[in-house]
Amino acid sequence: MKSFTLQLETVTPLFLSGANARGAPELRPPAFRGALRYWLRAALAEPDLKKLHEAESAVFGSAANEGDAGPKGQASAVTVRISPGYQLKPPNKVTDLNPNTGYGYLYWALAESGEEENYLGSKQYFQPGTQFKLTLTARSSNNEKSLKQAATAAWLLIRLGGVGACSRRLAGNLQVLQEPTGSYDGPKILSSASSLGEVVKELKAGLHGIWEIMEKRNSDPQPMPEYDALLPNHFRVWVLGEWSTVRAAQDALGRALKEARKNIALDQRALFGLPAQNIVLTAKPNRQTKIDRRASPLWLTVAPLRNSERCVVVATLFKSRFLPNGTQLDLSSKVMVQRQTTRQTMTQPAPINYAPIETWLSGFSNSQEVTYGD
Repeated sequence: MKSFTLQLETVTPLFLSGANARGAPELRPPAFRGALRYWLRAALAEPDLKKLHEAESAVFGSAANEGDAGPKGQASAVTVRISPGYQLKPPNKVTDLNPNTGYGYLYWALAESGEEENYLGSKQYFQPGTQFKLTLTARSSNNEKSLKQAATAAWLLIRLGGVGACSRRLAGNLQVLQEPTGSYDGPKILSSASSLGEVVKELKAGLHGIWEIMEKRNSDPQPMPEYDALLPNHFRVWVLGEWSTVRAAQDALGRALKEARKNIALDQRALFGLPAQNIVLTAKPNRQTKIDRRASPLWLTVAPLRNSERCVVVATLFKSRFLPNGTQLDLSSKVMVQRQTTRQTMTQPAPINYAPIETWLSGFSNSQEVTYGD
């Protein structure tokens, strides 16, 4: 059986809970399998959702639907294993975060909150510098293609994403410490970049390699895809700039994100993810399931530069359908009426494009966009 192992290190706090959401964090394979599945789905970029499910299940398996007529369960062709590395730092707790700072704005929701029976203790996390190993193994010699696809998902997870809570907001970011051992057959995953420009070149080469592996040349549809997909018309990547330390990058991006959300119209603010203050979703007419959240389409990831404390921030924007057609946003605002504060609600259709986020990302003075494909 072929396999490969990645020696990983946390770059930013890794919030990965076990059975107790506020208890000791755990390095759990299901969490990594779920993250890899998300990035594999994006790389497959299959417009037919049934074919997408089949292709995704061929690599990471699927559960059986209820009833005889539903799809049967399928075992994973690639297993995921986590083992301690050279240095496993003890967990830490989120404490004393000020939401008025950039760093605090990113993570304040994970600090202790509430009173009495509704009290939530501080979220615990794995500290930056925690090392561990991720091993992906093909179950049989017939699963080499699946292992190669899993390798592309691992590349995307590490170079563009993260794992755990707040992973789209500079948490759970990882870096590879040495060349993979075993049968790794994906884009170059160990970064040797020492400048912003070199990071851009590495990302361009890696994305182009994935584009070729997945055989997606000239397959980009014009309509918005129904899910996050690596399609040039609906997927953009920027490297936003260099910072002296990871903490400096977190603080700068937190402040910039706070300002961006504050300075755009309330209905457009939903583009950064839901739920959000003063925004409530109204279910689509005749829809049985109420929609109450939507993950942010924007990933922000810290990438350390080689042999330096300096780092860059990679921004990845998926321009997929934001909400189902017909879904409405109920926007709540404070209004003074006869010296008393009341709330006024206005209904707006869901956003249909990502121009506010694209404008914000293009405004970073040293940013460079990463292009790939044909």
